[in-house]
Amino acid sequence: MRMSIKRRRNVQLRHRLPNLSLSQYEISPALQRIVGAEELPRTEVTKKIWVYIREHSLQDENDRRTILWDEVGEEVFGLPSCSMFKIAKLVNVHLRDVGSDTPFGDPQVAAEAVLNESADSKPKKRRKTDKNTRAQGEGRGPTYDLSDALADVVGSTQMKRTEVTKQLWVYIREHSLQNPEDRREILCDDALQSIFGKASVSMFEMAKLIGAHLTKI
Repeated sequence: MRMSIKRRRNVQLRHRLPNLSLSQYEISPALQRIVGAEELPRTEVTKKIWVYIREHSLQDENDRRTILWDEVGEEVFGLPSCSMFKIAKLVNVHLRDVGSDTPFGDPQVAAEAVLNESADSKPKKRRKTDKNTRAQGEGRGPTYDLSDALADVVGSTQMKRTEVTKQLWVYIREHSLQNPEDRREILCDDALQSIFGKASVSMFEMAKLIGAHLTKI
């Protein structure tokens, strides 16, 4: 009898508690490009991002936990790729309470935090893959002809977009071109100025400006 009363009380208590997973959030205009809605519960935001990832085949064939963002995803999240476990952190800045006057967070800050976490984490052992699997992974996504200016920096005349972004970051870090006071800002040397056309760019501007130097094969 006591157990029955206790169970009833627990059920009543659960019914009184708000279901936070169903709370609606306003979605930033940038993220709306992926999820296709202005307001959604957080769980639905995550579901729609995964629908987008699968529809556009953005999971790395060699490690499906890694997301290789397309042009839209890179502009929204500021990264060419990320672990599936980091998506929630990148999404947080694109959500706010419905009716709130608080501005959306800064995606550049979230992207930089994820980059720093990745740099500080210990490298994980990579899963072994056979040659056929690697070849399939390397063959995914369109390859582009690169402008002479971009090719001089990344070291190749043809590349996939994700590889272009990765090689640009290799160049930026090797030449210490991040602003030490704001690492989201890239201080362009002569080579990067010939690509971006100005003395400095933000991490997010890079994704848009690169497009002018790519021609799909």
